[in-house]
Amino acid sequence: MSEALTAIRALSGLPASKEDQKRYAQKLKEELLSGNVPPLQAHIFIKSILSTIQDVIDDKEVKEYVMDEVRKYGEKSFDAYGAKVTVANKPTYDYSSCGDSVYNDLIDQMNKVKEQIKIREALLKTGSDPATGEVFKPYQVKDSEYITIKIL
Repeated sequence: MSEALTAIRALSGLPASKEDQKRYAQKLKEELLSGNVPPLQAHIFIKSILSTIQDVIDDKEVKEYVMDEVRKYGEKSFDAYGAKVTVANKPTYDYSSCGDSVYNDLIDQMNKVKEQIKIREALLKTGSDPATGEVFKPYQVKDSEYITIKIL
């Protein structure tokens, strides 16, 4: 058996329906919180699987290969393998190519204002404006604790 079929077969034991996914997620949560598995080890393992699958989903070649298969159905929306598949389009607009001087001026102004805001924020961090002597109220810092995991 080829390695690719073996890799897909390994995933075939995972839940496919929304209800099965919820049940499976609950079981994973219960096992993780049971204390029988080191929580960090379990989290890293789950994160690694998620990253691996996301890499495949995001792969340009895979996307095109799947899209070619979807086109064979000849419909914008259909059911397949227990899922609703819908072909959608998302337009992106590039107004910079219009050559409109008003638009281009507004974009320039916006970029200048963004830069001025960065400069002003740097000044606010110092606590006062040396040019005017104005003293600022302390700025607020909101801290959110989180972990990052980089699979080696």
